[in-house]
This record gives sequence, C-alpha cells and structure tokens, in this order.
Amino acid sequence: MPNHPKTVNIDSFKGLNNVLRPERTPPQYFKEADNVDIDKSGGIQKRKGFSSLIAGEFHSCWADNSLCFVVRDGDLCSLDTLWNTQVVQAGVGKSPISYFRLDDSVYFSSTDFNGVIEDGVVRSWGIQPPSPPHIANTTGTLFTGSYQVAITYVTAEGRESGAKVAAQVDVVSGGISLTNIPVSDDPNVTKVNIYMSHSNGEEMYYRDSVANGTTSYTITDDSDVRRKMDTFNMMPAPKGHIVAEAHSRSWVAEDNFLWYSEPFQYELFDYRKNYLRFPARIRAVMPVEGGMWIASDNLYYLQGDEPDRAKLEVKEPIKMVEGSGVRIPGAYIFIENTPIGYKWLIHTNKGIYVCFNDGITLNMTSQNYEFPEAADGTAAFIQEDGINRYISLLKKPNADARATVGDLVTATIVRNGVVVTD
Repeated sequence: MPNHPKTVNIDSFKGLNNVLRPERTPPQYFKEADNVDIDKSGGIQKRKGFSSLIAGEFHSCWADNSLCFVVRDGDLCSLDTLWNTQVVQAGVGKSPISYFRLDDSVYFSSTDFNGVIEDGVVRSWGIQPPSPPHIANTTGTLFTGSYQVAITYVTAEGRESGAKVAAQVDVVSGGISLTNIPVSDDPNVTKVNIYMSHSNGEEMYYRDSVANGTTSYTITDDSDVRRKMDTFNMMPAPKGHIVAEAHSRSWVAEDNFLWYSEPFQYELFDYRKNYLRFPARIRAVMPVEGGMWIASDNLYYLQGDEPDRAKLEVKEPIKMVEGSGVRIPGAYIFIENTPIGYKWLIHTNKGIYVCFNDGITLNMTSQNYEFPEAADGTAAFIQEDGINRYISLLKKPNADARATVGDLVTATIVRNGVVVTD
C-alpha cells in the first residue's frame, strides 16, 4: 500500500514567518497570507473589502474623537461622519501635515504652512512681533537717564506676541515720545502693549496699552510700571514637518532641529536656546509620561520633562520609517516587567518595535518576519471585530509604488488538500 503523508492538525495559527526556510518553518506559521486576520484564539477570518467614498487627491488625514481633518486636492478640510468635506484653509499644498490637539484647538504644521484651527477657522500659530517704534526725548517727569522701550501685539483673547528688540533713548527733559508705532495686519490683534525700563535699567515693565492702529504715544512718568515683560525675544512657532504637545510645551521638528516652546506658552518660542539638534532629519517625536522618544539617525530617548535638563540617550541603532508611529493605550499591549502607560508602535529597518515609558523598547517581529526597506509611510491602529491591528502603509525607496505591510500580509490556505481562496 502507498504511504500517505502524515496529517498535521493545527488548532491555531501564530502568524507569518519568512525568516526560516520553508522546510524549517513550524506548521503554525504561514509563509504567505492574503487578506486574512488572525484573531486572539489563533483562528482565521477573511478581511473586509473597501470602496471609494470621495474623489480627490488626499493626504495627511488626522482624527481625534469628533474632529477629523484631511488635505483634499491641496486644501485643508474638515471631514464629518457623512464623508462631507469643508475647506478650512485653502492652498496648503502637497507637503505632509502633522497635528496635535490641545483642548478645543488643533495645532498643525507642514514645511510650507502652519496654524491653529479653532471652531473651524484657521488662525496664526503665534503672532509675528512688531518692529520697534521711533522714540525721542520730550517733556515729562521721568528721571534723567537711559531708557529702553519695547512693544508687543495682543489679541482680544489675550494672546501676546514677543518683542524683537528694544529701542533706547537718553531722557533729559523727562519724557519719551513714541511715533511710527507699526500697525498689525493680523485680524486677531486688537491692541499694542507698551513696555519700558526704569532709568538706566535693563528689565522692562508694562506701561500701557493702545488700540491697534494707534501710531503715536507719549510717556511722561513711570508711576504704573510694575509688571515685568516676559515675552522679550519670543517668536511664533517655526514651520516644521512634525509637531507634538508634551510636558506643558509644544514641540516642532524642522529637519534635524527640535524646537520647544516656553512652558505653558504653546505659541512662544525662544529661537536662541530652546532647541535640540540631531545628526540627521527627525523622523518622529513621540511623548510618553516620563520623557520622549525621538527618531533620527538612531532611536533616542529624552528622559525627563524639562528639556534643558533632560538626559538624551541612544536606545537602538535603528532607522524608523517616517510617519509610521502610532500611540496606543497601555492596556492594548501588556508584557510582564514593562512600564504601564501609553506606548508607541513604530516600523523600522529592523522590524516593528513597541516603545514604552522609561526608555524601554522591544522588537516584536525580528524572530519571525523581515520587512522590505521603506523610506516613509503612514500607519494606523484599528480596533474592529475584537481584533487590534497595527497597519502600516510604506513607500518603497525611489519608487511611487506603495506596499502595505504590518499585519496586513499575503497567504494561501490549504485545507484537506484543497486550496482555500479568499
């Protein structure tokens, strides 16, 4: 009688394995799997299909609860649950946009454009500071000496610009006249704050406010000079390809520079000192409770919440695929002896990593799967039908073709000698 091959019963599958040769691969692993999911029990189910809902060229889709924004045909649009789009900012172009939400405001930036969306309307992310006015000596009761004067713009909501430089004048007759006070063309600016120093002083203090459009003012005394100016040399947010909010600051990655705002002042940046410089372009900025993961030429961890005192360490010599980072709640990945709290899933040239708090990271795929090289891409974490999925869509180097990887892979299933197609 002929010898029949041994029958292998498989109750559950573990996933894909393209690291081992086929003859060395355990039967619980696929070599290929096309449009199927493996559930928590190891069973297989067919994936759902997809269809086109809206025509157009799209990029930079972002959502947070009830808010969703996307760039459609070069315009930044809101997207509602009925798939209707409404333009909130025309002409933002093709450069990818990064977002973060702070209360009811959505901050966004690309290398070409940045701003803040509030109630469906875009405003500037910070206010361009005014040039100093012309100042001269006039009559009054000020003490004789050298005085500094600076001005800032202020909105109706109380947001204040920085001041570029201070004008200086030697007072002999006891007063200071301000002329040629510049008028802001920002529609949100309603007034101009005037600051001055004491005689021969270096610090400046609030003196008075005038309506935006007022071009002259006279200082005759310093009786109301009390509140110290705290926005000198501050600038609005730079344009960058990645933005984030963490540790009471906003963060903007511009090529290999990572800028951070003043604490609790998300629209004021000190370009002289508030930045970190990396050896190569920044690929991700990923805050966690105790610090921040930063991907550049390597994977770095910034330990602590005060950037000027934080410790920066190289954690892994890997290159992350730009755009592939997804933050997920800590309960969705539980591994013993690892920190609790939010985690990040990232796609790298060495596989898919999970980044925990406290600078701990693990490679989740190196033993079983080798991914193709990719320059950049995007990713999402999706919960559906009891399955948690990390799906990354990657762009191959020097090519327009895109390959979908992550847990979305290809397979052929054979059951009782019959190929089961999907």
